Amino acid sequence: MAITYILLLVGTSSYAQQAGYWTSFWDDTEENFGFRDENGQIVIQPKFGFFSFVNRLDHVFIASEFNDGSLDTYYLTKSGKEFARDSIYSFDNTPDCESEGFIRFRDRKTDKVGMFDRNGTVVIPAVYDDLSQVKNGLVTALKDKEKKCWDEHSGCEHFSWTGGKTMLIDTTNSVMIENFTETLYLDLCSHLQGDLLDEKPNREYFQGVDGKIHSFINYESDFYLWLNQAILDDFTLDNLQAGTADNLVFWKEGEGWVSRPRESILKKNFLLIQDALALRQIQNQDFFISIQGLNRYIFETEDYDSYFNNCGQALSEKHPVMAVIISHQTGDYFYQDHFDFLKTDDGYKLISMAIRSGTIND
Repeated sequence: MAITYILLLVGTSSYAQQAGYWTSFWDDTEENFGFRDENGQIVIQPKFGFFSFVNRLDHVFIASEFNDGSLDTYYLTKSGKEFARDSIYSFDNTPDCESEGFIRFRDRKTDKVGMFDRNGTVVIPAVYDDLSQVKNGLVTALKDKEKKCWDEHSGCEHFSWTGGKTMLIDTTNSVMIENFTETLYLDLCSHLQGDLLDEKPNREYFQGVDGKIHSFINYESDFYLWLNQAILDDFTLDNLQAGTADNLVFWKEGEGWVSRPRESILKKNFLLIQDALALRQIQNQDFFISIQGLNRYIFETEDYDSYFNNCGQALSEKHPVMAVIISHQTGDYFYQDHFDFLKTDDGYKLISMAIRSGTIND
């Protein structure tokens, strides 16, 4: 892989200041963005295209500019270092975002993935089929996998991995767990290790290459345990309010998604919610729990800023949305009720609901 490192020379009061973070802003045409420092001073004039938009720049991001009608993409640090034009990592046409000071890259010759640190130094070589973003200093690594395309005619834009192995490594490329699992349901920030760990119903356990036992919270098990203990075991208005965010979003016919203070909505609709969420009483009906990311287009207030990364992507591996989806069948009519719980710093909170089996009053 040819990775070139070019020092970006600009007039320089801007790039020399690296303390703190930079915030993006748009030009008058809203076609290009640049950055201001923490004092509001412009450090880079707007020149980057929407493809690479970031809300905030801590250390490094994937920049994009239109030059002579073509899109030029490259990694750029706050010191002005441009590098790896031939190695952009993107997924579903979305460039990678810095996570804990690290950012992924892809070797276009081998199609393998590695990782840069905040200064553009390779810390994980491109020998993996794919890597997760860094979470709590940990990375899920796929190796010797094969792509299984969902639709060959689409150019394999959507696929799944088969065979090979999934490992857990750290940011020095040291293997911690040789036989790991996909991390969608595992909270890497809950990592515990020891010679012997007490088994708990909401955790999963793995044998590490260091001979120790490594344990992580399983979000699905953890959430269902919490849901039973916090709400379902004693379904009262007080318990429901304690497990609900300050403002509750719900679907209202004719208006779409609306947000209201939880107290009034829960009091007016307590019996409806209790009946719809009474999972143990459901007969001849199905329910399941799905893990999702927070929807930025619905939850756009400052209260939710910390649940998205610098690029506006949901931090689903740290703050997942646990969706309880209850299916109903009445004759030929099939419908579903949805209750979404966000894992916040204060525990799980009900943030939105859509009850098709009744009408929510506000």
